[in-house]
Amino acid sequence: MTISNNKITTGVPWPHLKYLSLDLCYDIDDATLICFIKAHPHLQEIRLKEARALTDASLAAMAWIQNCQRLKRVQFRQCRQIKATDILETLDDDNSDYLCLDEHDIAKIRSG
Repeated sequence: MTISNNKITTGVPWPHLKYLSLDLCYDIDDATLICFIKAHPHLQEIRLKEARALTDASLAAMAWIQNCQRLKRVQFRQCRQIKATDILETLDDDNSDYLCLDEHDIAKIRSG
């Protein structure tokens, strides 16, 4: 799989991929993540750790949640630039080191 100008060049590279868990993903930016998510609409769970280049601005839009209708859980660890309350007002921002969206949270984002 290659990503060129934030476009996946080979369709759905991993059509059976359901769980994406990446550690030490310092260089993943908003455009790259959103492009990957759009190309894998069958994802059920996304876990990212230390995704320092992601911003809460693009995640607040949650375009990738709308594209992944099977998504049940999203976790961010040590991604301090992402604020829970920017994504969903009812989330608790006490622990800025960890953000977890479950099915209930994702449903609120989709309906909102």
